[in-house]
Amino acid sequence: WTELRLKSSGYGFLKNTEFFPKTMKHIRECGQDFTSIKFSAIQPGTHIRMHTGPSNERLRIHLCLIHTGGARIRVGNDWHTWEEGKAIIFDDSWEHEVIHTGKDLRAVLIMDIWHPELPESQRKVH
Repeated sequence: WTELRLKSSGYGFLKNTEFFPKTMKHIRECGQDFTSIKFSAIQPGTHIRMHTGPSNERLRIHLCLIHTGGARIRVGNDWHTWEEGKAIIFDDSWEHEVIHTGKDLRAVLIMDIWHPELPESQRKVH
């Protein structure tokens, strides 16, 4: 499981952003306040064991960049698969895991946003 962070909670945008000008252009143009942004890639045979995020104050977006099949994510009791160019959005506080039984790399851009029901006064980066 490989990650490359572009924006990290509490630290803002990182130096890595200079290597991805097109990605950063789109991120800035969408007008969303992302709390963290990172590329994530997994190889075939990967199993990211079930885990949960630290709280339900955010939603996690997986924008699929590369996926030819075989990788899937379980959120709660439901299994989902990625499609290139489409996003999966889920509450990171729910139990989730990833299994990749395919033949090729799966890569996503992971972006966290504030949960829309979280009051503005409680939106604090830790």
